[in-house]
Amino acid sequence: MGAPEGIEVFDNVFTRSDRQLFYTYIKNSHFVIGWQDNETIEEQGTMFMFSDWSLKDVNNSEILKKIKNEDLLRKINGRVPYTVVANCTKFGEVYSPHTHDLKSDVLLYYANLEWRREWYAETLFYSEDLRDIIHANPYVPGRVVWFKGEIPHSIRPSSCRAPVYRFTVPFFFHSERTPPEKATSVKIREV
Repeated sequence: MGAPEGIEVFDNVFTRSDRQLFYTYIKNSHFVIGWQDNETIEEQGTMFMFSDWSLKDVNNSEILKKIKNEDLLRKINGRVPYTVVANCTKFGEVYSPHTHDLKSDVLLYYANLEWRREWYAETLFYSEDLRDIIHANPYVPGRVVWFKGEIPHSIRPSSCRAPVYRFTVPFFFHSERTPPEKATSVKIREV
């Protein structure tokens, strides 16, 4: 069964060797506590580990440089991400459905080298009213998921048998649906 409109899955985008290099770069990133799924009163105090990547990090990781899949390259269409973070999640955390600003397009990279189905941690996509899960995307090592940031989504928590950390790297691109005056704000650091 395929993904619904606005969500596309790409497997075998990178070699195992490239994925090992990406993983090493990601796990050595400077992680801090502070990322939140959303800023509701109910969610205050719920924070997760993340690494806010600079343009230098994006280039040094080589993730975007190593993409050879023509369909994925067409999706990117020469755009530079305006925000990139490495997310580090672990067993026991609870995640809320959320969306992203500016009608962004998101390239989500699953960075762990090994992952088993019984470890859970799928990316869940919801209906607009959050009543139904419209797609559950399994965490498959090396997988890339391209989706519209306005689709509500969250992480299913890892099982207690999962490795300590689940790494993902979302690259946020201004959507080709974004008005030009909104697409000028760039949050990624130049360092």
